[in-house]
Amino acid sequence: MPIEDLDAPPAFHVYLLGHDSVADHAVTFTGDGSGRHRIDWTGRVALTYSGDEEFRYEFRAEIHEAALAHIALPDGMSGEEGRRHLAHLLDVSERLTESTVDGRPVLRPAF
Repeated sequence: MPIEDLDAPPAFHVYLLGHDSVADHAVTFTGDGSGRHRIDWTGRVALTYSGDEEFRYEFRAEIHEAALAHIALPDGMSGEEGRRHLAHLLDVSERLTESTVDGRPVLRPAF
């Protein structure tokens, strides 16, 4: 924050208060030991659809017992490199196995 270019493609598309903009994201995945996760997502909303570019509103979303199917990797990235990049974000990065989905490289949980 602040957002330099409100017309740039956003990292997230949401519909909270309307067709507005979100920023200042914090997303936390917490494993429950069974391979499922709680996901907590917070951020701020600006009512840009109506012309207001100030991120005045806060939001919070919670998902419980989420089973994550896979994590897509960029073309050319190996599974080992993907696990290394994810190690500081995931509690079980060493338990991800390489696979493909629609011909694209992914990491899947091996629970």
